[in-house]
Amino acid sequence: MLNRTNINVGIISAAGAGLCTVLFAIFIIIGADMCSYFICLLLSIFYLVMSVSNNSIVKDSNKMISNIAVVFAVIYCTLICIVYYTQISFVRLGNPSKEVLSIVAYFPPKTAFFAIDILGYTFLALSTLFIAFTIEKNKILKIILITHGIVGTLGFITPLLSYFYKMQENSSDNTGSIALFIWCILFIPICFLFAKYFINKLSEK
Repeated sequence: MLNRTNINVGIISAAGAGLCTVLFAIFIIIGADMCSYFICLLLSIFYLVMSVSNNSIVKDSNKMISNIAVVFAVIYCTLICIVYYTQISFVRLGNPSKEVLSIVAYFPPKTAFFAIDILGYTFLALSTLFIAFTIEKNKILKIILITHGIVGTLGFITPLLSYFYKMQENSSDNTGSIALFIWCILFIPICFLFAKYFINKLSEK
């Protein structure tokens, strides 16, 4: 028997992740950096809970794959919380020197914490890829999860390329914002389709 509480937590966390992603897209458009950092921190927590909720309802034959997805979600959440909590606390209020900012700031993309952020989202992509193979009776959700997993994992390569560190730091360059907005368009359906997936599970009880 499926646990109704686990499913309800899954619905709430998936909807929460979707709402966070929508807000993130809005904050990208209006240029509210600190708000976007805070919302990304919340998003990582909602996603982790969502992956754990999914893990609680998968068949035993898919449990190993789902466990791996949860492990990757934990790594993602940990890295993202470190990066963005640092931005909204120390970077915003600690008056760090330029030398320190060159390490811990999220922007410009030459910083160490930007690379850690990319690594965090790589683990998010891996988590969605593994979760895809636990999904039943929802081909659309499975396809989007796999697409996000493959595309997102490619981001792992960028900080390993010398060209990445030669990117112009001109604030008028909107390439990064455009890429993030496209990611939002891909990730929003995942969250809300997952909420619907959990709701459908209630009817199977």
